[in-house]
Amino acid sequence: MSQRMEEMRTNTAEVEALLMASDARMKEASVARSDARATVFASEQKDSVMIVVEGLPEAPDGMAYQMWLVSDGGMRSGGMLEEQSEGMLSGMSKELGSSEQIGISLEPDYGMPEPSEEPMKVEL
Repeated sequence: MSQRMEEMRTNTAEVEALLMASDARMKEASVARSDARATVFASEQKDSVMIVVEGLPEAPDGMAYQMWLVSDGGMRSGGMLEEQSEGMLSGMSKELGSSEQIGISLEPDYGMPEPSEEPMKVEL
């Protein structure tokens, strides 16, 4: 319980730092090839990005949605999206780099080093 509380405090501090960054920007966009909508918060200064997604189908047992950071140099994992409430997922990465899009794909719940299919994308 103590460890979980510390993780929550750390996560809250990271989100607050991103949102308070002088260059923080917010964008609402549709998620390509789906009926889902996303809200993206990004800061180059903090090298961080957070996405909140609503409207993706529920992941089957043993599967979860994984975030991908997409740039001219390729695609790399940004971590797993976590369910925040029914129908809402979120994820944060502290390695925005030169990413121009966020990809989302359905993967085994432990994550994959590469997407198993072409991810649905959101423009940054």
